[in-house]
Amino acid sequence: MVKTAYAIVNFDWNASDEQLKNRLKARNLALADAWGGAAGQFAGTVSIGALGALGALFIPTIGGKGLALSTVVNLAKERGDEVFDEMRDALNISARILGEGIAVEQYIRIRRAIKTLIPGVQGWGADDGERWVISEKFEEQVERIPFDFLREFLESFFDEFTEAFIAGGFVIAGHWDNLMAQTNETTLEVLGESQTGGVFLRDLEDETAVPLFRFGQIPSNLAISELQHQMNTYRSLAGQRIGEFGGDPDLGNEVAKPYLRTAKIILRGDKQKPPFVTPLGQISSRHTVTLKSLKPNLRWRDFKRVFRFFEWGAWKIEATLESRTSFVIFAPSREYGVAKMKEIIEELIDEEAIRIAATIEEVAPRVTKLSKTIFPEEAIVTLKKESTLGQIVDLSGQRYLQEQIRFDLWRDDEPFGTPEFVTNYQTI
Repeated sequence: MVKTAYAIVNFDWNASDEQLKNRLKARNLALADAWGGAAGQFAGTVSIGALGALGALFIPTIGGKGLALSTVVNLAKERGDEVFDEMRDALNISARILGEGIAVEQYIRIRRAIKTLIPGVQGWGADDGERWVISEKFEEQVERIPFDFLREFLESFFDEFTEAFIAGGFVIAGHWDNLMAQTNETTLEVLGESQTGGVFLRDLEDETAVPLFRFGQIPSNLAISELQHQMNTYRSLAGQRIGEFGGDPDLGNEVAKPYLRTAKIILRGDKQKPPFVTPLGQISSRHTVTLKSLKPNLRWRDFKRVFRFFEWGAWKIEATLESRTSFVIFAPSREYGVAKMKEIIEELIDEEAIRIAATIEEVAPRVTKLSKTIFPEEAIVTLKKESTLGQIVDLSGQRYLQEQIRFDLWRDDEPFGTPEFVTNYQTI
């Protein structure tokens, strides 16, 4: 606010187009200097971090992956703030110079248009024109006042007004900064510092750690609560037969196993094909349907056929499968939603539905109350298979390999390179 007002009163409104563009070029040099410094800080830190981590692997006695990781973490803590500050300064300078450049270019275009319409102002912005700065013109007019009393009054008024305006702007900015700092301190006191971590299960025989739950950059107090919840859930699953836990005593001592074939279908409103934007230039609405226990040997055309035209609305349709998992779609009516859910299960799901429930969503921020047609954009299929080389481990100790297949659904024909069977594990 203060900088903008200061720039306006000190801007040469009669400068020629060439003079204005030369000033922008000088600003670009400052931009290059800022980004050069930021890039240098980042590259230097990354380079020494890589060399330090590499050297830590070969140091006698204490060397290894643990030392390499701790070296990188310590370097990030010590140097991260300075690198971040350089990047932030470069972004601030870029935003300011970009804003100035846009303003000057618009001023040049507007001035040219006015000169075209009004022949009497052709000398505006001429190469040999004199400077026309608001602050300078004001001082000239004040100096021409023949009355000493009024001249002194206005000179003093202008000087003190400028000083008070700038000082007041800094007071307001300082007040806002203090309130923001107090808010951050309160948040830190209540929720704690942001932490990254996880819970790992250790096999007593081979000392391998299996990740149970990971989290990144969330307040520590919330992390503690979530970690406790995950541990309680694991104790419940590990300490009981999963059949009894799920309400079906016929499963004996079986434990929960991951689904070998799952998919996330992404659908878009308003447009069938990219770019997915509305006629008003806004991003089209995005909707997802998550499917589990998919059938094997499904093809691209199977997904395309089921989701080619999809009506979305306020009715929530939830299906529960034999394995007790459930998934949800939204529909404009109960009858359409139930019929569409049955079609999805019959065509794509490898289990039967034991329950289909329909409820009207009267208040749901993500659901439009009026029905609309949405169109498929993309499918993301996740596949697993049992393997001793796998990194994913269930509660029984079985290991799984995992791969992901992504393919477009907005196309009229099957995309080139799409596997014949998109729900079969591809890697041998």
